[in-house]
Amino acid sequence: MAIQHRVMASFFILVGVALELCEWVLDFIFGNRDGSITGHSLNIWISIVQGLLVIAACLVGFHWMKRRWLQQVHQGWVISLYTTTCFVLIFAMFEVVVRIHFPFQDLLCITGSKPMINPMGTWCNVEAFCAYVPKSGHRNPQIAKTVNRYGFISTPEIELYKEPGTIRIVFLGGSSTAGTGYVLADVDTWPWRTVEALRKRFPERKFDFINAALSGYSTFESYGRLWSRIRFFNPDILVVNHGWNELYYFQHCVGDNILAWKKGFQGNWNIQEYLHIQLVPPRPSDPFISWSQLLVKIRLAGARLQEGEVGSGTANLIELPALTIQQAAQVFQGNLQLFQSTAKAWNVKFFVCKQPTLIVPNLAPEHQRKCVYRLHGFGHNSHVQAFAAMYASIDALIPAADIIDLTSMSGRPEFFCDHIHPTLLGIEEYTRLMTEALAKAIAP
Repeated sequence: MAIQHRVMASFFILVGVALELCEWVLDFIFGNRDGSITGHSLNIWISIVQGLLVIAACLVGFHWMKRRWLQQVHQGWVISLYTTTCFVLIFAMFEVVVRIHFPFQDLLCITGSKPMINPMGTWCNVEAFCAYVPKSGHRNPQIAKTVNRYGFISTPEIELYKEPGTIRIVFLGGSSTAGTGYVLADVDTWPWRTVEALRKRFPERKFDFINAALSGYSTFESYGRLWSRIRFFNPDILVVNHGWNELYYFQHCVGDNILAWKKGFQGNWNIQEYLHIQLVPPRPSDPFISWSQLLVKIRLAGARLQEGEVGSGTANLIELPALTIQQAAQVFQGNLQLFQSTAKAWNVKFFVCKQPTLIVPNLAPEHQRKCVYRLHGFGHNSHVQAFAAMYASIDALIPAADIIDLTSMSGRPEFFCDHIHPTLLGIEEYTRLMTEALAKAIAP
């Protein structure tokens, strides 16, 4: 009988080794050559089967030990020792599998208990003219989100010099335009869908486009990218969709504070800084389980990582004086005037969007809780007034025919994941309104 048990245990172990060899073959066939995890579903199933084989081998060994040793050693001691040993071995095996097949996650960083490197540093480079740009060729492994070879997010590969007769549209904005606040696949971003809709409406015309938007961009960064890089692509239509990110400098528009905006404590700026970012609410048990990637994965399995705007911000919200809002809106208007004069000099058709937002007067408290006011440091009423001031600046500067008014979406929770980022239903409405406005300019 003992021989049979040893044969069975050996069989289970040999099958496990064979499965490990199969796993190596899958990694070679399907794996990325840069060493990243493939995530192939067969790998996961093989790991599960390996775990079951280890458990089976342990059970066979238990029966063998029971028959041989129980007459010599106290039964309870043997069972306790063997059970503990089996548990440790099985746990260690699953810990190794998790560390091999899944990316490392620092639970204390995710819960904001200790600082983490700015996430943008993993997929962006510092840029001389517009603060930062996506890394060329970067791909999001979880979703079909790409950056083309010229560093434009959610943009098909295009040539620097467009084909004759092609209408080239450039979209400028922040994360709601780039589709990175709540990460969207390329084909789900509203610039992509808008151009597809225009192609269907005007099948005889050729279109291409550049999505030059990026998370955190305000009109400052977008204008820097326009005159330093986009100008060489000879666009025909320029669409600017800014609003929320302008509010980051609203508190700084008093005295000479604006000169220090977006600078660090030592007068510099970079994206390799460490920040306290809370993506998941912390729990008292977190420091005791953070050493194990298996326990971390179990801990995060039922938690939804925060998407949208992330950052430290402040919990002490104030209300901005009307004069401060007025001065900041003048800065915004001045930046738009730079876009306008540049587009005129290049003979480019220029449109400005009134960016839609969930933040409106008398917004219900349950919807206000979706709005991350703390990132700007001031409360709901000041946000309402700030958006109104920016809309007024657009009306004062831009001809009505060149304004794309998207505010019919504002205040409608079904269109927004949070304060500014559109849901898929919101993307559809964005696309419809943008297509209608641009079609009027394109129609002969």
